[in-house]
Amino acid sequence: MSGSSLHASRISASNNSKIIVIQAQDAHFNRSEDLNDVLKSLPVAKEAPFNAYDRQYKPACLPDTRVDLLQEIND
Repeated sequence: MSGSSLHASRISASNNSKIIVIQAQDAHFNRSEDLNDVLKSLPVAKEAPFNAYDRQYKPACLPDTRVDLLQEIND
């Protein structure tokens, strides 16, 4: 992974942090490397809350609140 970059959407680690599985946009990589080295090479969004990528398309408002405003935005 050294010297290259990829857009990682999911990362999982197992076997004492030695087996890394990374799913990229159109590719799937299995590498046996030190987990810390792999994690250090990934881009970081410092202000992103945990699990923000998975929640990016969920509505930010509670159900049935701000209905008029949301309707105006959607129109």
